Amino acid sequence: IGEPGDNNPDYNNDTFEARVIEEGVFTRKGAGYSYSTKNRILPGANVIILGDKIYTPGDRCSEGWYNIKYNKGETGYICSKYVKTKAELTASDQAYEAELKAKGFPDTYIPYLVKLHQTHPNWIFNANQINLNWDELVRNEASKNVVHKDYINDANIDVYTTRQMIEGAYYILTDAVNAFYLDPRNYLSEKMIFAFETLGYNYNNDNRNEFDRNSEMSQHYYKSIKTMLSSSYLNKDEYLYSFIEAGFKNKVSPIHLVASAIQEGASRESYAAVSGNSGLFYNGQNLNGYYNFFNIGSHEDAFTNSPVARGLAYACGSACGSQFTDFYGQPWNTREKAIFGGAQFLSNEYLSNGQSTLYYKKFDLKGFWHQYMTNILAPIQEGESAYNGHSETGILDSPIEFDIPVYQNMPNSVSLPEIASIVNTLDEIKV
Repeated sequence: IGEPGDNNPDYNNDTFEARVIEEGVFTRKGAGYSYSTKNRILPGANVIILGDKIYTPGDRCSEGWYNIKYNKGETGYICSKYVKTKAELTASDQAYEAELKAKGFPDTYIPYLVKLHQTHPNWIFNANQINLNWDELVRNEASKNVVHKDYINDANIDVYTTRQMIEGAYYILTDAVNAFYLDPRNYLSEKMIFAFETLGYNYNNDNRNEFDRNSEMSQHYYKSIKTMLSSSYLNKDEYLYSFIEAGFKNKVSPIHLVASAIQEGASRESYAAVSGNSGLFYNGQNLNGYYNFFNIGSHEDAFTNSPVARGLAYACGSACGSQFTDFYGQPWNTREKAIFGGAQFLSNEYLSNGQSTLYYKKFDLKGFWHQYMTNILAPIQEGESAYNGHSETGILDSPIEFDIPVYQNMPNSVSLPEIASIVNTLDEIKV
């Protein structure tokens, strides 16, 4: 990593005209969902809008389509609700700007937070001053983060990745991509900011000493997670109240617990880690009848190359080997025990350790090793699940608190690295 500031060649300091503001978005060959897809675009990617919106009768993108330029010359169509211009993401308000400055936010954060405040005036933004130099942060995250292969193609593989893969489906990312997702300012849009939502249980006026499923906050959480799990086998009171009570007893938001479970695949009953009938073995031990909702302890080791098997062995506890303990209520031989034990683990190992947002769970700012996941998009993906849960139950405008880090010697802006288009490159070849 070179010198800090705006001339560091190791990451892209360009600003942007417009940007993709959600995860899981594809460009298409025409202005409609009936057209085939072209590329899956990373959230935060810079784009150039070509012309006015195009409205296609009967298409489910009622907001209209943009023709965009991306990857330094490639073009495609994208539903306009997934793209915002910089002007749409920022605003000014002299009085509120003064409040944000008093909280410790630098000038480069403020226009985005003003816009969010105008849209959601009850949201609370707190600046967390991190005693860490920006370039030191980027350097310490080298080779620690991955993205799914669906985002990678011949045009971007050498710019976005090191070409190294893990688990057969994920590429290790370059410092330039790490830098983009480390920069908190790149999350300051309506959904992506939920990577900074504080993950503690909101007791409000509830009795903290005794769980009551009929209390105000229990019902508040019930409505949210029921919506989040509406199409899942978990949409039953026995599971919904297990998430809520586990959150209550371990001081963890049930919305976060459910978003994490969804992210880890546990909302699908067929997923081996929660099916109860995995058919997997660990060091000769049959793992049927064990459950792990959060893939805790899931990684390859000397006894298995299956992360799911390792996670189920963790759920089994000491009965599956001396390297495991029963500290978190193992064996997790029912789904309810797996939910409660997993919540206790997340509370003790992460929230109590200061990793109290999705962003802090992903990026360990103290030792750079205690990171819950390697998928760099996980905070955005889980954050979008939380956002949807708030939105669909009508509580999006409640006083939601966000803890946003501020680092030392940050550049004015960081964008994803630019990609040379294969199409343009071939067009420029002279024969």
